[in-house]
Amino acid sequence: MSKVSIAMTTYNGEKYLEQQLLSIFNQKRQPDEVIICDDGSSDRTVMIAQQFITKYNLQDNWRIIKNKYNKGLTKNFLECASMTTGDIIFFSDQDDVWRANKISKMATLFEHNYKIKAMSCNVTIIDKEGNKLKYILNLLQKNKADIQQIPFSMQIRNNRSAGLTLAVRRELLNYAKPIIFQYNLPYDLPMGLFASVFGGYYLLKEPLVYRRVHSQNLSTPKYTLKSRIQNVDYHISGRRLR
Repeated sequence: MSKVSIAMTTYNGEKYLEQQLLSIFNQKRQPDEVIICDDGSSDRTVMIAQQFITKYNLQDNWRIIKNKYNKGLTKNFLECASMTTGDIIFFSDQDDVWRANKISKMATLFEHNYKIKAMSCNVTIIDKEGNKLKYILNLLQKNKADIQQIPFSMQIRNNRSAGLTLAVRRELLNYAKPIIFQYNLPYDLPMGLFASVFGGYYLLKEPLVYRRVHSQNLSTPKYTLKSRIQNVDYHISGRRLR
């Protein structure tokens, strides 16, 4: 059985952090290791994480590291992931919620198909209170555990490899990390692109993450049909970047 690690980054995330930590703690298949890298929070984020680890006696395989300086999102995520020791690395934001079978379903697929270098799952969009939103993305999704290989051309068009859904093999992380730093790229998009070039990027079409939309999101998601129509330049620029 593969060793599974989680790389989580935090920054002033006190409001929703405990809910995300609980969703990881309640996974049917427990991660072998959780590393949380805080990027200089000025609120109670670090204290909440430390108290959670102590409360549930997780000191053996969970730890939080407070950065000496603010590294920024990409560097923090990639260096956090590099501190892990697992064969399969899941990336985790601080404000979402994982379904209890996320690790078990995705890790099992990795273990049964070594061609998989990176994998994403679908998401359910929720508001700041945790209520499911009536976005077209939510309405069209079905709870089917179909898995699809994503070719390079499709990844260029759609960018499926959002970090909150992403898990990668360690060898892909090691391959992608220096290129991402060299060209100042985001941490997640290149993972899907590189994996798809090698025929190893897959999408599990089951929503296993609740994606929380709120005013403090580091990136503003464009999930509504209205936003997609009104923000054509946003989507064109995204494809150009890819």
